[in-house]
Amino acid sequence: MKSIHIIVTGRVQGVGFRWATRSLANRLNVTGTVQNLESGQVELYATAHSNSLNEFMAALKKGPTPYTRVTNIQFTQIPLRHDTEFEVIV
Repeated sequence: MKSIHIIVTGRVQGVGFRWATRSLANRLNVTGTVQNLESGQVELYATAHSNSLNEFMAALKKGPTPYTRVTNIQFTQIPLRHDTEFEVIV
């Protein structure tokens, strides 16, 4: 298991990104949080096994909705988090 902090840039707000990301996370057994930032970016914390995180990141790069346009993803490994579900912060 490992945890990562992710910042996604592009057209990622107002397009269902957070809710689609939550569905994706639930399918892949990823726990954590997702929230919009005032900067127009989206911030995520994700915890899962490496294979699930790799699949999660690949799907985020493509954009979890047809209206999403991801231009950049930055991620950093962080100390292990112990979230019990994947939560949308509104």
